[in-house]
Amino acid sequence: MLISKSYIPLYLSQFVKYGVVIFFNVVMWGCYVNSLKAVSSLQATVTNFATNFLSSGLAGFFLFDEALSTKEISQSDN
Repeated sequence: MLISKSYIPLYLSQFVKYGVVIFFNVVMWGCYVNSLKAVSSLQATVTNFATNFLSSGLAGFFLFDEALSTKEISQSDN
């Protein structure tokens, strides 16, 4: 079964998006390894976690149109 030409831009767009995600993951690992050489492992791990968490959320929002929750967690008064 051949793929219709109307679906090719959709597939190409998805491949580009996933390629960008893979590229940034490789860059993140490179920065993490270099930071392990420069600072303590705790500082490198915390910085890497925070950066990865924020960049993953932003990439999901901008590249894949994922919804970001703005709901606040409130404590109930019992």
